[in-house]
Amino acid sequence: MQLIRSTIVVVNDEPGYLTLMDALLHDAGYPTVIGVESPKAYDTIARAQPDIIILDIRLDQPAIGWRVLDLLRLDPATASIPVILCCTDARLCHEKRATLTEQRCIILEKPFFLSDLLATIGTALRWGRDNQIELPRLRARRAGTT
Repeated sequence: MQLIRSTIVVVNDEPGYLTLMDALLHDAGYPTVIGVESPKAYDTIARAQPDIIILDIRLDQPAIGWRVLDLLRLDPATASIPVILCCTDARLCHEKRATLTEQRCIILEKPFFLSDLLATIGTALRWGRDNQIELPRLRARRAGTT
């Protein structure tokens, strides 16, 4: 019996970040859809129907990340896909935490440790299966980490 790994779509506007995430997720055994351009992100996600979405909330234009999230949640085909929301604005993330959790988002502040990313993916996968969430404990961030 072959194990089928969960597919992850990564939405970000920085090519270096996308290359790094593709390598990290590939090494961890996850098939990925990488290099999504922000204006086309929603269409790509809707076609791919991934198990998890990793979305940078601040894309090339700050409102686009929020727009992508709104479109995902309005579409019944994508409404229940867990989103790991990468955010560099800690204040904004904390202010919107309750609303984002209701929208099936898990906040992962940048920069983050690889172990935190993998733990968050595991949480999102369990959440997708069980409709419940238990947020992982994340270590303090340090400059220069992913």
